[in-house]
Amino acid sequence: MIRAELKFKNAAFINSLKQNGYKSIAEFARISGLCYGTLIEYANLKKVIKNVKQRQKMIELLDSDEWTLFLQYDELLEKEGVIKTIATDVPVNKFISLTSKEVLQLESNQNIEHTTDTESLKTDITKSLSNIQVRTKDVLEMFFGMGDYERNYSLEEIAIKYKVKRERVRQIKEKGIRQLRHDSRSKRLEKYT
Repeated sequence: MIRAELKFKNAAFINSLKQNGYKSIAEFARISGLCYGTLIEYANLKKVIKNVKQRQKMIELLDSDEWTLFLQYDELLEKEGVIKTIATDVPVNKFISLTSKEVLQLESNQNIEHTTDTESLKTDITKSLSNIQVRTKDVLEMFFGMGDYERNYSLEEIAIKYKVKRERVRQIKEKGIRQLRHDSRSKRLEKYT
């Protein structure tokens, strides 16, 4: 027997995200403009979205209907209040058919939603860096230990690689950070702050 914690999720919402090609709740939040925190609470059946405009936007983007996404859960939460987590013993042979993400969630103390959001953040950072000059991008990736670089490099180490002075590397790094803060790039990363 394995001690398992069962958490109830908004299956209709999660399935609609998958069917419409969204990789994560964070990606849907970016595209829809809806608050990420609200969507997480909605997915975990802790909150009902009451705003009519937000509901209509979700119905349109997820190509679904109001009853599937909202009304059935409205009724459930009105009756039950907050849905609680249930801990129970489950026979090991019941876990054989689980998908890799479900097994990962069982084996790890890290939340799968966090993992997916981290992947989404990495994707957005890569997209934001894609429009920056190659050397500036490389300096930022080396300095912050991103992309192909597994550790953070010092300004001196980067200067040696590019055969320039440390101060020039600092200027390139600062320029890159200013470019990332520009509205066109910072809006993409705003949802993670």
